[in-house]
Amino acid sequence: MVMIPETTEGGKGRSPDLIRWTGVLFTLMLSLWLTGLAQAQESPAITMQGAGEVPVTPDTAELSVGFAERGWDIAALEKVLDEQVTALVEALLALGIESDSINTAHLSINPASRYDQNTRQVVQEGFDVTRNVSFTVHAIDQLGAALSAVTAQKVTQVSPPRLLASGYETAYREALSLAVTQARERAAAVAAAGGFQLGDIVRVNPTATLSRPMPEGRMALASADSGTYSPGEMVVGAQLTVTFSIIHPAETAD
Repeated sequence: MVMIPETTEGGKGRSPDLIRWTGVLFTLMLSLWLTGLAQAQESPAITMQGAGEVPVTPDTAELSVGFAERGWDIAALEKVLDEQVTALVEALLALGIESDSINTAHLSINPASRYDQNTRQVVQEGFDVTRNVSFTVHAIDQLGAALSAVTAQKVTQVSPPRLLASGYETAYREALSLAVTQARERAAAVAAAGGFQLGDIVRVNPTATLSRPMPEGRMALASADSGTYSPGEMVVGAQLTVTFSIIHPAETAD
């Protein structure tokens, strides 16, 4: 219960507290009235999800491979790795891969150790020295030959190729359009069943973006001898939540 102060002594004038509380009550009542008015004026709407997928052919691949050696002489280990990296770079350049697409800067040196179960102590075993080489194949038909060149070297780690498509942005925009179309068709079906008409789009929220290989077009290395490599196709997809205004028959008649 809100206690409103009485008037000043003798009934002359109003106290500052009374004036302040009157203003607070007026503001509260105005806020409640505006909230109710906004809710009453809010247009009815329907929200639906839509998804779209567009196939795209990869035309670029990024690869990363690693070389590793273990021992006590770090300088000697680095020399061995330098020779291995140089051999790989020369093989890649011979395939026509541009030098500025090859990165050999990553070097890692870490102490090597193991746990001896008998002595229950950590035994030092020198150092692990690793070199990573990453490169980009801009002509997808060179990917098989590039993989063959990699496997011909003394690599210890090869990451799966990361496939890219120059037409990705165009495909994504098309997927967005398909997602909106599907959401509109679903909302129209609900509108028809409910006896009202579908209005304009009032809000769109993207919920997901995906890029994955198509099941029937998965990457496959045909044979190590031929060096052929089929990247297949990728699927670029988009998912949206779309809100439409709805129009009742009475509104149409007016």
